[in-house]
This record gives sequence, C-alpha cells and structure tokens, in this order.
Amino acid sequence: GADALSGESLTETSFSRRHGCASCSIRCERLFASPSGEEQRLEYETLFALGPLCGISDPRVVLAAARLCDRYGLDAISTGGTIAWATESVEKGLLPEAKTAIETSLKIRPAIPEVVNHLGKIYGMAGDNAKAVELFHKAIGLKPNYALAHFNLAEAIEAVQPRRALTAYENYLAFVELTPGERERIAKAKDRVQALRKSEK
Repeated sequence: GADALSGESLTETSFSRRHGCASCSIRCERLFASPSGEEQRLEYETLFALGPLCGISDPRVVLAAARLCDRYGLDAISTGGTIAWATESVEKGLLPEAKTAIETSLKIRPAIPEVVNHLGKIYGMAGDNAKAVELFHKAIGLKPNYALAHFNLAEAIEAVQPRRALTAYENYLAFVELTPGERERIAKAKDRVQALRKSEK
C-alpha cells in the first residue's frame, strides 16, 4: 500500500541522485529513476497528488505520471486533483462530468490502469457494459495483478459469462491486499465464488 510511496521505500528502490540550484549546498531536489530509465524529479506535492489522492500506491505509476506531467507542461497537483475529483464524481453519480474528466486525463496518460478502470466503472454505471468490459480488460492488460479491475470485470460479465466471472473473482482474491477498505469486497467475492462453483455442479 502506501508504504511503497514512503521516502524510505523510494530511496531504496528508485533513488538516483540529489540535485540543487547553482551554488546551493542544500540540494533539496531528489531525482528518481522512472520506468523509462530517465531521471524524474519528485516533490511531496507531486507524490501525493498523483499517488494516494488518486488511490495509486505503485511508485512506478506515480513516477511515469510525473514524467508525463513535466513533458506536457501540466501542473501535477492540478492533474492529480482532477483525476481524484473524477473518481469521486463516479462514486456520487455525477457520470457525465466524471466521464469527460477521465477521458481527458486518458488522452494525456493513456497507460495508467487505475484511470482506465475508473472509466470502465463510469461506462458500466451508464449502462454501456460492453465498453466497461473492454476497459476492465485493458486495465488488466496494463497491470495484470490489478485486483480491483479483476473484481469489476467479474461483476460486469457474471450474468453472461459465469465461468469467466468465476476466474476473475478468483484472480481478485489472489491479488487483493487485506486492507480495511477491501473487506466488504473480499467477502462479496468469496460469496460469488462459492455460488458460481455450486452452479457448475
């Protein structure tokens, strides 16, 4: 979870070097190795906005997102805030606004599985199940151990493809981290696995 984004963990796994302004002895800026191999600066605000605020705990995703923000001249705090707002909009039923915001962010960051998954949820809630399933598959393709995308896929296909749904629920249970926020979903997945296994007999 969040421990992977701590200063200690990032220093251990991705730290490249310190950097500072000309003639400055403090050199407060830290540079980390991004997934592309290039060095990426990462401040607290960027880390927070593109990571925990968006429900993302993978440092590689945060570093890649920060790299894209720098490349396209985007303010990382605003970008993270927009994605987080869109996610909360889904939860509160503000579908058109959320869909527009997430589709806009996907044009900038097309390979972020969490964003793809959120958009799939929006399409599912709007009644476009086929598009939702397509997006859940895409999110899983980008991040095969993405537990939540497996769960969402299982829910989306259970009525028409129960065997594939069973596999998706089992994948979710194999990948999910036991956190308080997941307990209700874990219980539901276990119930659905039991029910689907019984229906096969």
